[in-house]
Amino acid sequence: MNRLGICAVVVAAFGVSHVQGQSFGAKANITAVQYYGANLLDYRNLGGLGSRSVGGSASVPGALASGSGDLSSGLLRAAAAAEERRQGSGHSHGAGAVVEIWDRITLTAGTDVTALFVPMRFEIDGLLEGPMHARSATFEYWINGQQVTISPGESTLAAAQLQLPGAGQSRVYDLRFKLSVSAYGGIAGRAEADFSHTARIQWDLPAGVTYTSTSGVFNPGTIPAPGAAVLLGVGFAIASKRRRS
Repeated sequence: MNRLGICAVVVAAFGVSHVQGQSFGAKANITAVQYYGANLLDYRNLGGLGSRSVGGSASVPGALASGSGDLSSGLLRAAAAAEERRQGSGHSHGAGAVVEIWDRITLTAGTDVTALFVPMRFEIDGLLEGPMHARSATFEYWINGQQVTISPGESTLAAAQLQLPGAGQSRVYDLRFKLSVSAYGGIAGRAEADFSHTARIQWDLPAGVTYTSTSGVFNPGTIPAPGAAVLLGVGFAIASKRRRS
């Protein structure tokens, strides 16, 4: 069965002369747990401030999680799976991954730039299986501290805009992106939240606009041409479409 859900919200994202927070980094918290018997735990706390990429996995019998993030490609990946157990009650296995990347960028508009915004797009592709209460996925982003949270179904597109400075001027943005997944298995069955297909950060820099980043590597993908034309007229929009049946 195919399901389609659409919602729209207007978001204004403005640069500031001074923004707080840590300039750039990449980190991942990855966990796999077995709640019965030996109560096994595998927990990984990876990366942090000053890291440009991060990746790893955790596993115990019956549970597996993995995650990665890379500022140089604008990609976030996370997956969690937990098996069923036909004995006892409640959850017998758990897995989760939280991946974040962040950077401070400076947009500079040339003297002949007439564009007002830089359109951004977030493409989130994944798979959710098992009881609804036993698996979850969340994508969040912050633009100068302003937070937007998206709960993707499976395949989701989201868009935002960065306001450009006046011609010949610069504007600073703190950008942060976070992908979280979890899955719990047990008497209710197996659960999986597989977003290793990727959460992809893209933008479309207008002609005459340049940028620098504190990390020196921030390089999101380019929005495909048809998508760029649509996003120029949208403040913020989400279109979630389930591709698998």
